[in-house]
Amino acid sequence: MFDTTMARLLDALADTERVKARAEAEQMRILTEIRQLRAGTHLEEFTADEVAAHMRWSTRTAQNRIDDAMSIVTRLPGTLAALEQGAIDRIKAAAINNATATLSPEHAGTVETRVLGKASEQVVSTLRGHLRGEVAAIDPDGAQRRHRERAQGRKVWVVAEEDGMATLSCYTTAAAAEACYRRIMELARKAKTEGDERTEPQRQADVFQDALCGKDFEHVQVVLTLTGSAEEPSVVELDGHGPLTPDAATDLLSQATVIRKVATTPTKNNKPLNRKARCYRPPPDLVEHVRSRDKTCRFPGCHRKAERCDLDHTIPFHQHGDTVPENLGPLCRHHHRLKQQQGWTLLQPEPGVFVWRTPTGTTITIEPDHAQRQQPDPVPSPGGSDDPPN
Repeated sequence: MFDTTMARLLDALADTERVKARAEAEQMRILTEIRQLRAGTHLEEFTADEVAAHMRWSTRTAQNRIDDAMSIVTRLPGTLAALEQGAIDRIKAAAINNATATLSPEHAGTVETRVLGKASEQVVSTLRGHLRGEVAAIDPDGAQRRHRERAQGRKVWVVAEEDGMATLSCYTTAAAAEACYRRIMELARKAKTEGDERTEPQRQADVFQDALCGKDFEHVQVVLTLTGSAEEPSVVELDGHGPLTPDAATDLLSQATVIRKVATTPTKNNKPLNRKARCYRPPPDLVEHVRSRDKTCRFPGCHRKAERCDLDHTIPFHQHGDTVPENLGPLCRHHHRLKQQQGWTLLQPEPGVFVWRTPTGTTITIEPDHAQRQQPDPVPSPGGSDDPPN
């Protein structure tokens, strides 16, 4: 006897995937139309930011979605059709797009045709293997060129996780990654001693950390936020991550060599910093306060650290905006330039609260977030300074 209830549920699950795939295809068409609508206008450079603000995505996510959509809609009609029919999902469509990105349109079309027949029955990892084989077969002479192009994108990044943890990732060549991983495994095996209760993965993580930093975190920057209140205890934050647990904070404070103390109320020699200032460049203590208060660029979804941002006058200095905490905020160079574009406006109704209005009239409020986590920089633009952008 077959389990008809389970069969019905599985069929319903498959139906929802097909509906979702059709919606993803429609979204790709819409994103392509948005890109084409802004093309050639003064807002073209900031199309992804406009989409990101409206959808509450990061700028990087919006840019990736737009780029994928443009490529699939204009270069891979078969992939778009399969997505619309629910034969594949967005992840498989993205895999086909990524694998054929460096091919000529003719070769990309050939690879697409060869893989789509089986794509609906394959898991995405199998599809990627199939794609690699087809790409190598159709353009063997381009393999080295493609490898060099991909290698140009090698990088390292950190993603903050929950409960004082984080993930450190490295994108590099397959040979380098395999060599590094084998070396880590070798060191982890050698590190095992009698009575060592750590698991193999734990030893691997430990030897990886020890190889780079040793036992001391001398390059770590710690921020101790002083509240001056017995009812509200001081908070220890790790630069680039956020608040630490008490135990983790105690361990780190005993090892870190750079410790920065920041008061929640801006003062200088026990005097408030919110006095009106008619100098353009804020003094160092005011810079420190605003950057510690806001932590990151104040554009929705942008996590570039405040230390790498311009310190922007919300009301421009030349329009009688004061150099005070309630009129200053960090904006990365890209979003500093965006703020100056016709159609975009930014207000700061109270210190640390930023209200954006987009060219379509959408309003987004960015509230202070003491525990805001910082992710990899979403906009590959130059680091900021205190000087106004060109």
